[in-house]
Amino acid sequence: GGDLRVYVDDTHRDLKFGDVFEWKSFRVKLEKGEHRLWITSPDKVEIDLIVISSGKIEFEGLRRVDFKRVGDRWIVNVKSEKPFMLVFAEGYDPFWIASVNGKDFKSFPVYALTNGFYINGSGDLRIEVEYRLQDYFYYGLLISSLSLTALILLVWRMNQVFR
Repeated sequence: GGDLRVYVDDTHRDLKFGDVFEWKSFRVKLEKGEHRLWITSPDKVEIDLIVISSGKIEFEGLRRVDFKRVGDRWIVNVKSEKPFMLVFAEGYDPFWIASVNGKDFKSFPVYALTNGFYINGSGDLRIEVEYRLQDYFYYGLLISSLSLTALILLVWRMNQVFR
């Protein structure tokens, strides 16, 4: 954690960070020309990434978004009038998949850090976001459990035969 003061020309923003991962953002309108950006801190603060984005983020057409975690996946309910981009603030990994009505949407990196999904659909949508590599973990766990059970039964059986 720690405090930062971010200056852009003659204005500044004070940012406070806790001990967990946090996004901090603010908007600045820059006129044409050179500008000065600098950061000060009274504390030792480790900064992993600074993202500067130019462009307009549009929420036009999105009427409702709510989400919840269910087990090892996220359920996102969206009411949208047109296709949209869903940004999932989890470290980018191509094994994150968003599914809508059985159709999978692969993730792509957004700001080189998070997962984005272009959802080509509209209306009331139920989107399931899951980490597909987790499935391989479960398959491996199942195979390991079956192998261990078979080994225990084999040792038990051999013990019965050679008594």
